[in-house]
Amino acid sequence: MPHIDSKTNGSNSVTKWSPTPYAQCEIYKDPYNHSLGTEPCVEGYEFHMEGNEWNVISEWGLVCDREFVGALISSTYFCGVMVGGIIFGYFSDTFGRKNIMLICLYTQCVIGIALHFVRRLVVFMGLRCIQGIFIQGLQCVTYSMVMELFSRKYRAMAGCIIEAFWAFGVILLALIARYVQHWRYIQLAINIPTLATIFYIWIVPESVRWLLSRGKFTRAETIVGIIASNNSLKLDPIWLREEMEEVGRIVVLQVPDKYPDIRDLMKHKGIRKHALVLFFVW
Repeated sequence: MPHIDSKTNGSNSVTKWSPTPYAQCEIYKDPYNHSLGTEPCVEGYEFHMEGNEWNVISEWGLVCDREFVGALISSTYFCGVMVGGIIFGYFSDTFGRKNIMLICLYTQCVIGIALHFVRRLVVFMGLRCIQGIFIQGLQCVTYSMVMELFSRKYRAMAGCIIEAFWAFGVILLALIARYVQHWRYIQLAINIPTLATIFYIWIVPESVRWLLSRGKFTRAETIVGIIASNNSLKLDPIWLREEMEEVGRIVVLQVPDKYPDIRDLMKHKGIRKHALVLFFVW
């Protein structure tokens, strides 16, 4: 029902009609007797979207008394990201950069496709948390692989290029969301193309530095030979073997008796300061 605002200006009375500011999350207990108060909506909610847009908020009605669940979904995902950042550094040191990178890549892809078919909110949140674990593992391990591929002189540039591709991915995601609109089909659009990376199994080499630190000189020599060949370089096999063994001895000497862990972040003032800043920002 509209309500009336009356204003008096001298001898003139001005009457203004305006619509009643209805609540979005409540209805009158009795539409004909407003004195009985209001109650939460019992018939559900209607969502009016542009075009074919449909998101998780409208999918599970995460409004009014359930509005907090929308933020909880994001928090659950980033809890997974935190776990992935902690555990996959150790796993990649133990089992190899390439192996862990591929596991993270394909696992998060399969989970992303599975999200298209989810019908229960609690399952959606659980899968998003697990996906966050593997996505962060993929990011950390891939970054380590690239840093170990380049010499110190070019590492900063290599790191910037990686982040440039990440920024491009964010832009591409916005475009996909603009034209695909339905969140379920967005999941398919961004995850199915990942299946094309199955060729990474044969194309992407293991980190030479990791191989040398584990004494796998023959495999490291093979990978260096392939990289040299792809760059039209010819290396003497005997010289290459001697170099691999010499570099391997140096790398092995640099390997500490005890690998650092998360507790070491708090032991050194400078590292502790940067770590706490990053924890807060994320």
